[in-house]
Amino acid sequence: MGDEKMKKTTKTIQIGNRRVTLLAAVMALVLCLAIGGTIAYLLTSTAMVQNTFIPGNVDVEVNSNDQIVYNGNTDAYIRITVTALWMKNNQVHGEHVPDWDMELTSDWVKETQDGQDFYYYNKVVHKGDGPITIFTAAPHLANNSHAAPESGFIFTYQIGAQSIQTQPQDALDDANWQYTPSGN
Repeated sequence: MGDEKMKKTTKTIQIGNRRVTLLAAVMALVLCLAIGGTIAYLLTSTAMVQNTFIPGNVDVEVNSNDQIVYNGNTDAYIRITVTALWMKNNQVHGEHVPDWDMELTSDWVKETQDGQDFYYYNKVVHKGDGPITIFTAAPHLANNSHAAPESGFIFTYQIGAQSIQTQPQDALDDANWQYTPSGN
């Protein structure tokens, strides 16, 4: 009799383990379904957002009317150089520099840096601004001096234009611009 009682106890324990195992399996299944359903909901109801980055562009050019055309997409500063030359057949006469002069509009400020003359536009240029006039009187021979150094050479000038974004200030400092326009 003592052995039969022991067997019943053992059976009860085995049935109890099955219940615990079955209960644990059901809870794990419910948990998996809840997590799976939540993930499925988030994946189907969350819209994707694309992060778009547009780099700053400060493209500047000189048109055929000796005007600055700004094609950039961010606020910028502009400076130019003007170099007068004697030329013949696309060759520069290297020994003689023309005696020349020019008159800039009041919107330009002359600064010399390392022996080079730069002309800074004294306003911030914005996207969509129209052409910027440089001269009231374009470069011309000074003192009525029209003598070319040699036959066939003609007086000409070249305009070089540069632009730089207004922000961050570090960009201007790194570029070593000597003048910062104060106008808008």
